[in-house]
Amino acid sequence: MQRILWSRVVPRFWLWLLCATVALGAIRVDGQSICLGDLDGDTSITTSDLALLQDLLFDEERIRLVGYLADANDDAAVTAGDVVALLRRWGASCSTPTATPRASLTATPTPTPTPTRFARSPSPSVPTSTATPTPTRTLTFTPSSTPTPTAVCTIQRVTTDSTVDGALTSGDCERTINGTPRLVDVYEIPAVPGRAVRVQLSNLGGGLTAPWVAVIDSNGQFGFGHGRPPVEWTMVSGQPYLLYVTSELSRPQQMGTYRLRLSSRPCPTPRAINLSVGFSLSNLRLSSADCADPVHLGTDGRIDPAHTYTFQVNSVPTQVDIVMRQLVEDDPLDPMFVLLGPDGVEVVPSDQMDDAAGGPLGVDAGARFLAIRPGTYTLIAGGGEGRYSLVVASPQCRPTPLSNIPPDRPLVCPGQAGPGCQGTLYGNRTSGTCGAPLPVFSDEEAPIMYAGANAYTFTGQRGELVSVGLEVDGDEGYALLLGPASEGNPIVSYDSTVLSGNNATQLSAPLTRTGTYTLLLGNVSPLSPPDSSVGDPGDVLPYRFYLQKCLPGGVISPGATQSLQSAFRVSDCLGSGGTPHRTYVVPAQAGQFLTIEMEGDESIDPALRLWAPGGSVSENEDDPFGNRQLARVSRLLQESGDYLLEVYASPVNGEFDFTASNSFTLRARTCVARELAPGISGLSFNELDCQFGSRQKYKVFTLPSAGGERVASFAASDGVCLQALLPNGEAIPAYSCARGFLEVPMVRDGTYALVIASEPGEVPSSFVLWFRQCPLARTVTYGERSAGTLGSSNCQAGDGVKADWYWLTAGENLLRFNQGMAGAIDSVFRVLTSITDTLGTTERAQIISTDPETMLRMPQNNRGALVRVQPVGAGGPYTLAIDPAMKRQ
Repeated sequence: MQRILWSRVVPRFWLWLLCATVALGAIRVDGQSICLGDLDGDTSITTSDLALLQDLLFDEERIRLVGYLADANDDAAVTAGDVVALLRRWGASCSTPTATPRASLTATPTPTPTPTRFARSPSPSVPTSTATPTPTRTLTFTPSSTPTPTAVCTIQRVTTDSTVDGALTSGDCERTINGTPRLVDVYEIPAVPGRAVRVQLSNLGGGLTAPWVAVIDSNGQFGFGHGRPPVEWTMVSGQPYLLYVTSELSRPQQMGTYRLRLSSRPCPTPRAINLSVGFSLSNLRLSSADCADPVHLGTDGRIDPAHTYTFQVNSVPTQVDIVMRQLVEDDPLDPMFVLLGPDGVEVVPSDQMDDAAGGPLGVDAGARFLAIRPGTYTLIAGGGEGRYSLVVASPQCRPTPLSNIPPDRPLVCPGQAGPGCQGTLYGNRTSGTCGAPLPVFSDEEAPIMYAGANAYTFTGQRGELVSVGLEVDGDEGYALLLGPASEGNPIVSYDSTVLSGNNATQLSAPLTRTGTYTLLLGNVSPLSPPDSSVGDPGDVLPYRFYLQKCLPGGVISPGATQSLQSAFRVSDCLGSGGTPHRTYVVPAQAGQFLTIEMEGDESIDPALRLWAPGGSVSENEDDPFGNRQLARVSRLLQESGDYLLEVYASPVNGEFDFTASNSFTLRARTCVARELAPGISGLSFNELDCQFGSRQKYKVFTLPSAGGERVASFAASDGVCLQALLPNGEAIPAYSCARGFLEVPMVRDGTYALVIASEPGEVPSSFVLWFRQCPLARTVTYGERSAGTLGSSNCQAGDGVKADWYWLTAGENLLRFNQGMAGAIDSVFRVLTSITDTLGTTERAQIISTDPETMLRMPQNNRGALVRVQPVGAGGPYTLAIDPAMKRQ
């Protein structure tokens, strides 16, 4: 690896080049043979030219003098595209004259474009997401039109108990409310969680005869609302509210003087319910004296009153039954309630509980479910004004223990004839059927409230593979597996035909911990209760399940020549879609780079998952380095111990045929990883380098740990592709490799690695890698704004662009509920952004959006993505604004 102290070389060179240019009149290039990119004049493209070009990109004075030499791609502009052109020509000789360039050049450092992104359906067997390979990155860019910035309003800050006199004039800013442009005054009200704020607006005689108020909520409740004052709402979290004072939308008169009065009052502390003893109260009353439901903005002096309760789930699964009944028929009350999970997000749509409990008046609300995540749940009761009763209970859901589960065929339960085991779901609650588990994520459509489930337990050993198939008469099935209590009963795997689209409910999961597992088997639709008036016993749904627990298929010891040949058999455990799954034990040491490839015969499409001793997983259905006959997983091992390799396959055509050969070969190899220093590196492959089974050469580098959250930014010449390996087992890109450019957020503890591989069928004699590390500007989430400045002082990325970087993150359930995270860059100059996630680094314009399916996994069920912000041309100040999240429908 070649390293040069460019800080000593560059100043002397520029002094020489500028003097030579002025003295020789080199700007007049007609008739001359110019070697584009040969900035140091040595008749070849070397690392010296790359470093000089990097220094030149942001110096417009130098570009005006010698830019024709730096225009390596001959497009009449000196940009980051010339960096890529130099990387592609690295090592080339300039003995042959090149085309004559143009003398007039413009300095506009412009990066690279957006490849098309595709989404892959998530694997139904584990609650993680996958995606299809990213197309080859195209290094061109077509500028988009410059957006017209919205006029900036002056924001006046007021407290929740204050009075302000103001006036709407022609000099005020304009905002569109419900499709109507109106003059507005803007006020910011600090949030005081647990208080209700009331806004009154009166005319002071200056012509404002019909005042109007609009409120913007960044706390995930009502979002945006407007109406005639007084307006009132309940504050629930810490983001400030924006208040627009304007005039009634249908009136032509917009200007005049007004008095704004704000007052607040405390809301009762949510009433805590102890599930262990239950809760039953009658003659409760909802009235206008209560605080409003936080999801509603009350206008014209009217609110939707609500009472708030909380209960704590300490262990899972926990059965919860809730019934809210109307007590007085003439009261304007239609009982309904909302249930929020521990993350504050609505767990199921409230209409699933509205009128679900029947009752004498036929309008009572109810819910019956199994909580599958521990934490504090919030119940918000409302529906109008009047008297009601509320009952919250937690009856026991007793599991059935299962033992002697065979490794080569499904279990037949004692006293049953088989095949498999049989059970029954009853609509009659006294028959022992539990409620169905809540959906794993709030955006999922199953199970529906009042569906049923039965619980089973079994003991599992680490390394075993569990397979469960489920058939429910007259309905779709739902299966969910929870891990041992010693680990907090985590969600291990779940499946349903409603979610996967397959013909049968079928899951498989390797057991990464020894302990007692809980299996929930049920249906997805509400079970009808008995109706004694017509002699209806309620729903009775028989079901059959097929439980198998397979042993590891053997041990694979990584080595240069280690391989294992086998074939799938009908006795293997089955996963989603009826595909065979098997596990192997892979002993390995921390610090090793391990790559495992699976090659199948012509009848199967192979896939792999590699589970670390701590439970993190790497997975792939393809070879990111271009061999489409293989599946490959690679990771830099963070811990020593026995890793679990899960091998599985889907049929190339139709359903899986166990009469075919279904043979496969596994190869496990290690490679020595060396630390990569930031800078420009001239590299080459040789006979001592590692190679894949396809004979592609590759190198593995670890990235230096500089402390703090930062970004690793890479640019590489042609002939190689890049993949970054994260400490948790994920890769960037996950299902392909990056060509030309790649960025990596370094926001987790552990060692990061970079794999550089040759393209299939060709090994370049040499190549160049440009590596930079830059700090993160800030971590941001929903509803936040961050101000920054783009200019010469910004950190320079691997492709030569100076930029800022942000880490966007939030809880996975909240991200899925909002279908991702969106935002925009507010600036008076044009900017480009890029998103880095499991699809790699993808370029965008000023509008930012992320896909929760492809965001990177983080601890505590969070996900994140990296955002880069860069100028097009001259920079300046800007603001990154992320849209608020909604937590209720």
